[in-house]
Amino acid sequence: EALYREALKGRRETLGDKHPSTLSSINNLGSLLHARGEYAKAEPLFREALEGRRAVLGDSHPNTRNALQNMMACKRALAASRPKQGPNER
Repeated sequence: EALYREALKGRRETLGDKHPSTLSSINNLGSLLHARGEYAKAEPLFREALEGRRAVLGDSHPNTRNALQNMMACKRALAASRPKQGPNER
């Protein structure tokens, strides 16, 4: 994880937040966290990657669609990981 964060920091500083390579690094860090079950940490990264890719590449670009799929998978995993409430709990 430390190397992913270091790479992301370097890309943000060198290329800027919206550069496609920076957005790939954001997505990659999100994917690592997601694979480790750290969905709450992955979600804001996937959201940032999706919003950036939409702005830079457009909705129909394959990388944007990949970011959308990652975001949806993370939201599903987050929902599934939350404790279920019984009918008498609110």
